[in-house]
Amino acid sequence: LPCGGFGPQGDRPESNYGADCAPEARVTEAQDTVFRASLEYQMNDEWMLYTAWGEGYRPGGLNRFCQTRAIDGLGNQGSSNIGCEFLPDFLTSTEVGFKATLNGGRTRINGAAFWQDWDDFQFSRLDTSVSPLTLTYNVGNAESNGVEFDFVTMVTDNLTLTGAAAYVDATLASDYRRNESSPEPDAASGTDLPRVPSVKWNIAGRYTFGDDYFLQAAYIYTGKSYNTLFDGGTIQTQRKTQPSYKVMNASVGMERETWTAELYVQNLTDERGTVWQNAVTWDERVTINQPRTLGVSFRRNF
Repeated sequence: LPCGGFGPQGDRPESNYGADCAPEARVTEAQDTVFRASLEYQMNDEWMLYTAWGEGYRPGGLNRFCQTRAIDGLGNQGSSNIGCEFLPDFLTSTEVGFKATLNGGRTRINGAAFWQDWDDFQFSRLDTSVSPLTLTYNVGNAESNGVEFDFVTMVTDNLTLTGAAAYVDATLASDYRRNESSPEPDAASGTDLPRVPSVKWNIAGRYTFGDDYFLQAAYIYTGKSYNTLFDGGTIQTQRKTQPSYKVMNASVGMERETWTAELYVQNLTDERGTVWQNAVTWDERVTINQPRTLGVSFRRNF
């Protein structure tokens, strides 16, 4: 791995930038036991209620490159382990919901509400004041609460509708400071977590005709989100809103018992939505969704 300003590891002993060139062995270890429990209640042939509780665990690790010593503005050398190691994070989740089969089996509906508490939340970002590589940090506690719903229904023998919707409120549950002595947090408690749209929904319809032919259309909405957790100190690394966007898909085809042929258009209106606005020090890059795409597909069942 590179160290200092440039060059491979160990090619020079001292540098005022980045990691010390002296090789250093670093090891991290962690283990945990997670539990899960669930309960279901069948009210009748149509309705089932359930609740579930569970834990999640992601092990910590070592970043590929980190700052193991620091030079202040007066040239004084200190020591630092900023970014060298990140700790495990832990998730506790509670969910309550229902599953229903109605209208003689022609309609299925599922719905749920969930509450998730995240301790020592792991967050990855690029900070060139520490490293030229993306590092993973623990930024404190977070929570994600929301509701979700989906359905499928046969309106007629030829027309089927499907849809789904979700609302998520994902925020920090504690202040985060890159420098613990800073009087103001870089991200205050209640800050929305990045790249998590608060609203998403979709609806689709499929119409069959003749013995084998079908028409299908779908509308997909993705709500606004944020590209990163906090401002990075430059224009390029500022926290920005990623606007909402919508996509329409359509297809026509033939479906037989053993194969399906389809002519499709994805992103019919050629909507350019921001999937991610990449915040880095030197430039700014925007990743968009797939533009309008026309194609033919053939699937064979064996």
